[in-house]
Amino acid sequence: MVTRGDQHPGDPSENDDARGVDRLFASLADSRRRHVLYHLADDERVSLTSLARRLVAREDGCGTDEVSSEKAARVETDLRHAHLPYLHKAGLIAYDEESDVVALERLPPPVESVLANCRAEERSSDGS
Repeated sequence: MVTRGDQHPGDPSENDDARGVDRLFASLADSRRRHVLYHLADDERVSLTSLARRLVAREDGCGTDEVSSEKAARVETDLRHAHLPYLHKAGLIAYDEESDVVALERLPPPVESVLANCRAEERSSDGS
């Protein structure tokens, strides 16, 4: 097996790299997490409440003013406890729990490219 530098097969750093790539692609595999990233790519920083309302509006095919408070609250809870920590651990977002602001981290060019391709594919399949 060919290794990089002084690494040997099974070195912890090699496993960490693989886990990082796995986490990145697992992050992008979930539709809601991808749409969080799409919204942040457009706005860079948003409140958690605004983000939740936008996601519900997209998922339900309605305007943000038509989103029920109850549904927005459920999505906000889902984001706070599941999706945002996952995206944060993957190094894709920053989340300030005190201010409830979500921000996009600076993405490496390959990640930007993959995300842009995913977005284009989803737009073409949605007809938008």
